Amino acid sequence: MLLLPSKPRQAMIRSFWLAMSIFVVLVGGVLFVPFFGLPALVLAMLSGTVLACMGFIWPSVALQAYRGWNKLAHAYCRLAKLFIEKICFNFVLRIVGLLGSSSNVAGQSAPNSMWIPRVAFPLAAYGNPFAATTGTNRRTKNWMANYCLWAWKTGNQWAVCLIPFLFLLIPLESDKQVHAPDNIYTLF
Repeated sequence: MLLLPSKPRQAMIRSFWLAMSIFVVLVGGVLFVPFFGLPALVLAMLSGTVLACMGFIWPSVALQAYRGWNKLAHAYCRLAKLFIEKICFNFVLRIVGLLGSSSNVAGQSAPNSMWIPRVAFPLAAYGNPFAATTGTNRRTKNWMANYCLWAWKTGNQWAVCLIPFLFLLIPLESDKQVHAPDNIYTLF
């Protein structure tokens, strides 16, 4: 969501440049008008107009700014995603481990397995495994309710605490599709 398309059309570059020009006017107005009054507002509007015209006259300048934005956005998304994941893994999951969860890792003696036999999902349920455990088949409607119902019925109420982190990670994802290699088999 923060990342712009890597192969932009001309209209995308122009709209990006126009949005940045409007941003310059707004920031200039908010920062300088309280101190310098009307002349600062006129100067901010004039500089925004000059910037907007410059981007339409020399599109290569706007394209460089567009690419610069994407480079900065990639770096920001990568760092923000790492930061949010570290918080989630190092704090949330650690607290869940201290408070206890439905899995009893600490109570096991050394060589025992923690294998729990499970009933396989019906073949039609693999598109939505939460619906298979909750007994509902609402694939597209209210996924959060299905997730919370699954967490409640399986004894994993702590998993509901992960939803805010999912919402924080959504805008940091790129639109690129990551494809897994074909013909990967896992043997159990």
